[in-house]
Amino acid sequence: MGNGAKHYSALECYNESVDGAQRIYQISDSVEMEILYNYYYENHSSDENNYSVCLMFNQGDNHYLFTGDLEEDGELELINYYNGSSEERYELPHCVLYKAGHHGSNTSTTAELMAQIQPEYVIVCCCAGTPEYTTIEENKFPTQIMIDNVAPYTDNVYIPSMLDEILGYNNSGEPNSWSVTSMNGNIVFSVTNGEVKLTFSNNDLKLKDTEWFKENREMPDAWK
Repeated sequence: MGNGAKHYSALECYNESVDGAQRIYQISDSVEMEILYNYYYENHSSDENNYSVCLMFNQGDNHYLFTGDLEEDGELELINYYNGSSEERYELPHCVLYKAGHHGSNTSTTAELMAQIQPEYVIVCCCAGTPEYTTIEENKFPTQIMIDNVAPYTDNVYIPSMLDEILGYNNSGEPNSWSVTSMNGNIVFSVTNGEVKLTFSNNDLKLKDTEWFKENREMPDAWK
């Protein structure tokens, strides 16, 4: 900003309430970035994750949804706002790609949101199985709840990395250091002339086919 860069809040962009703030930014000839409305841009939440900026990238009829760390309350408000809008173009559409909310936690990627957008591909930005945020196995990312909510719509679920080894423990016996290793590695998602392509720096295994999944999560009926 010291060099003259301008910045706007998500609400200013959505409302286009100040000069230069736009609801839709043209990223390329075929791709636009749309700032979605989030109820918590202008209302209080007891969970700061609900203040996440929500984005929809549009490429013709293909849509890609990013909701940051938005929690269940925020997702339900998002659905209610867009489905209640009188402007047809703002109804939340089917999404080719969904970046799983809050790293695949059990408080995001709700069944309601999945039923609305019915994603074809889901990328979970997390390191599977690490105790960074919790030592409770069922709450480690990605959670079973998130997996079960996605499963009816797609098994194209991918994760960059996973826990490798616990290296040390604190005086309470809780892990305080660990190493990680690649699962899919760096994931590049692209769509050219309507054709989806994913490339991976490590492997192209779906989450359900990894050893980590087989050892730590249950296979949803839709994936059997």
